[in-house]
Amino acid sequence: MTDLTTSQIERQNILNNSLALQKAEEILKVPGFYFEDTFYFTNSQLATFFEVDIRTIERLVEAHKTELTENGYHTLRGEKLAKFKENAFATDTNVGSKVTQLSISSFRTLLNFAMLLTNSDIAKQVRNTLLD
Repeated sequence: MTDLTTSQIERQNILNNSLALQKAEEILKVPGFYFEDTFYFTNSQLATFFEVDIRTIERLVEAHKTELTENGYHTLRGEKLAKFKENAFATDTNVGSKVTQLSISSFRTLLNFAMLLTNSDIAKQVRNTLLD
C-alpha cells in the first residue's frame, strides 16, 4: 500500500488526478467559504475537520510550505483579506477587524493536509478514500 504521509511524489500524483479530486469532493462534502470561484478553508477549519490542534496544522505548514503553496495554500492580506472577511465572516465574531492576515487552503490543499497528517483518524479515512 502506498504511504502518502512519506512520499511527496505519491501525494502529488493523487493531487494531479482531477477525477480523484472530484470524487473526494463529492464524498467528503466539507463546508468551506466560497471566494473567487473556489471553496476555501481556514487553518482553524482544517484543525476542526481533522480533529487536531491548530498548532499541528501550523507545524505542517512550516515543514511543507512549498508543497502546500503549490497546491493552493496562501495567505490573504490587505484588500483581498478585507474582501474575504466581508464575504466569509459577515456573522462570525471569531474573526475580528484586527486580523491583518489569514491563511486559507483550497480543497486540493485540504487533501494535501490529509496526506501529511499522521495522527488524525479523519486524515487516515480521507487517505483511504483517495486510494480506493
